[in-house]
Amino acid sequence: MDTSNMQISITDDFIDELISCEKKIIMPPSPKDKANGLHKQTNMELESVDKKHKFSVFIRENTKLMEFFSIGLVYHRDKETDIIIIRYNGNHGAHKNYLNNELIEEGFHIHKYSAEAVEFGIKAENHAQTTDKYATLQEALLAFFTDMNINNFKKYYQELSQTALPFK
Repeated sequence: MDTSNMQISITDDFIDELISCEKKIIMPPSPKDKANGLHKQTNMELESVDKKHKFSVFIRENTKLMEFFSIGLVYHRDKETDIIIIRYNGNHGAHKNYLNNELIEEGFHIHKYSAEAVEFGIKAENHAQTTDKYATLQEALLAFFTDMNINNFKKYYQELSQTALPFK
């Protein structure tokens, strides 16, 4: 089956709805070592509270370089292609946004699905913007779970309930 044109019908507004809908973790995080222990990946399954949408989350982290990580939300369409709709990435080096040829030379950044990218045959989540929402994996996890409206993440990530005290 040719799935190359299936994503075109997904609009940026629909992606925003998927991101903002309330979700819950229905299959707990399951960490696994990858690439001979150089990477660790944790996966979990989610669904929207209204049970209309299924998702998964992946958390990939380099075991040697703490700033190399990626946290992604994947939308599972009914028996169709899974779609990565957003990724919170660490500071892993340069990235090029192919639609506008912008180069992000370094820094933490967020990739988001773009219907325009799909239309031009570019990877759907190619476009990225730098962010100062986080500077560590733990901060990125908290921002991600909050931004993705995942209501029960603290059940599995209690350490994210601890917030740093501000410096005076």
